[in-house]
Amino acid sequence: NFTLVNCSKKCDVHQVYTPSPSDYGCCGTCKNVSCKFHMENGTSVVYAVGSTWHYNCTTYECVKTDEGAIILNYTMVCPPFNETECKMVCTLLYLRKFIII
Repeated sequence: NFTLVNCSKKCDVHQVYTPSPSDYGCCGTCKNVSCKFHMENGTSVVYAVGSTWHYNCTTYECVKTDEGAIILNYTMVCPPFNETECKMVCTLLYLRKFIII
């Protein structure tokens, strides 16, 4: 008995199709070659391996692994604000206007 399987080679925009390494394997897989980041508003952005970006107080990095590109995230946790240890510092900012012709 034979069973016919229709293997789709359609991958997402950040992926490439990799055929099965085995002659007995049926279908290949889609491997991430970049990172697709989904934002809260429903949109997605594709980042290249090695890219870092910030979103909602979190730093993200697209890294390459043997299995494909993945997203790592780093969240900074700040200690509670202590007003008694805070120094009041005043600085004066000078703005210069440059005209480039």
